[in-house]
Amino acid sequence: MAKESGWAAAIDRYLDQLTTVIMGLAALLSAWSSYQSSRWDSAKTAAYALAASARKEASRLDIRANQQYQIDWSVFQGYMLARLHEDDTVATFYEQRLPPKLRTVFAEWLALQPERNRAAPPHPFALPSYTIPDAEAARRQTERSDEQDYQALRASHISGRYTRTTVSFALVLFFAGLAPRGVRRQSRLLMLALSIAFLVIAGLTIATLPVLI
Repeated sequence: MAKESGWAAAIDRYLDQLTTVIMGLAALLSAWSSYQSSRWDSAKTAAYALAASARKEASRLDIRANQQYQIDWSVFQGYMLARLHEDDTVATFYEQRLPPKLRTVFAEWLALQPERNRAAPPHPFALPSYTIPDAEAARRQTERSDEQDYQALRASHISGRYTRTTVSFALVLFFAGLAPRGVRRQSRLLMLALSIAFLVIAGLTIATLPVLI
């Protein structure tokens, strides 16, 4: 009988130690999850701010690109009207005032003999070589904005997963706290088994998540 009591006492001490370890690990990992959730929330906020800045810059560049296109089109339209009225003087006037970039594309377009070649583009703006630097810059800023939006959504998802693990660790502490000495050993073992299960699940989840230091 004394021997059985000795074994029971040893088992109880082991369960006490196991409970302490489980609760310590749960508290430590819960703090880590909370820290990571906060860090990823900050990353999300920073990414959204960068996305907003990129969208603003893209809008500014797009406006400048449209203004440049209107200028190019107005000069070209004046040239075409002069040619239509067979006014070589005015046509030459407009041709000499083409913006440098458009002048190169315009010469390329004329080399295709658009007046006789039906396969030629109807205007130089249809040529692949016609580009507006601000339009290209606006496109890059838009792509940057989209990328930052994606990074913000990713950070939000990761932060949410870290937050959910803190709930699991709270359950670990809850079940471990229901397993004090004095209750039936079967019930105590059940509570500890549940706490270990939640601890393992939450721990494996954390192991698969990226980390921000």
